[in-house]
Amino acid sequence: IDTNIAATSVRELKLNGRPLDFEIEYVREDCFALRFPLIQEDNAILEFTFDLPIFRFGTTFSGRAFNSLAGSVPQQLESGDAADFGPGDSAALSGLFVAIPESQLGKLVGEITIDRKLFTPNSDGLNDEFTLSFNLLQLVKPVPAVVDIFDLGGRRLHQVCINEFGIGPAVCSWDGRLANGDLVVPGTYIWVLRIKADAFEERHTGTIAVTY
Repeated sequence: IDTNIAATSVRELKLNGRPLDFEIEYVREDCFALRFPLIQEDNAILEFTFDLPIFRFGTTFSGRAFNSLAGSVPQQLESGDAADFGPGDSAALSGLFVAIPESQLGKLVGEITIDRKLFTPNSDGLNDEFTLSFNLLQLVKPVPAVVDIFDLGGRRLHQVCINEFGIGPAVCSWDGRLANGDLVVPGTYIWVLRIKADAFEERHTGTIAVTY
């Protein structure tokens, strides 16, 4: 199976709805391969489930199947409505590509995670930084990402980062210091993430607490 990024797991393989033993031959940065017993019956339905992060909707997964004992020419996977999988199965989604939910149309930022909502920048090696991790979607070229810190009155105190990131995971960190090197006073602050695309700017906000 050809993928645009390494699969994080291959969870199961089913033949006609029943679990089938399999081995993972390899997992590479752009593909993975499975080995399983030869299927003798006609019109059999083979299903397998795998996990990987998707950063561009419309990504296509191509693949091939072949008999490793016979040395035959690989058979290409083709999209189509080959079987009815019951309620929820849609012929419109019987392709080899990733469809985008309507609610996510136009979004540039996927999952946002914060390692901790309270940090203590006192240089003791524990909880010294605020780290904001996020996934960038749908990009065709790197775009500027800016993270600013504001007080609760709306006054901007510091710009944590202004970097260009491409599609995929991105990280910005803050050590609790202002531009002059001073540590901020204990309290609650607002972080604002801005992603600047050609046609618009997407914003996300949250809070972070500082204590010593």
